[in-house]
Amino acid sequence: LKAKIGKVVTEEEAASQDFIENPCPICWCQLEVGNEYLKMKCKHHYHAACLEEWLKKKSSCPMCNAEIKVSDYENLQT
Repeated sequence: LKAKIGKVVTEEEAASQDFIENPCPICWCQLEVGNEYLKMKCKHHYHAACLEEWLKKKSSCPMCNAEIKVSDYENLQT
């Protein structure tokens, strides 16, 4: 999944209200410039490592319980 949708936080994103007001809901730490993160189709974003560990146990978004299927991300451009 990380290879399909993984991104690195830019300065612009880190300064955005969305990133400031919404830390990673798994570890509750801010997403900072240079951190790898994943943004799901449901629009929630997480540290890549946090979500990878979460997905070893569950197959749903920690915030909204939307099902996460790798197949949903197979045709995305990185």
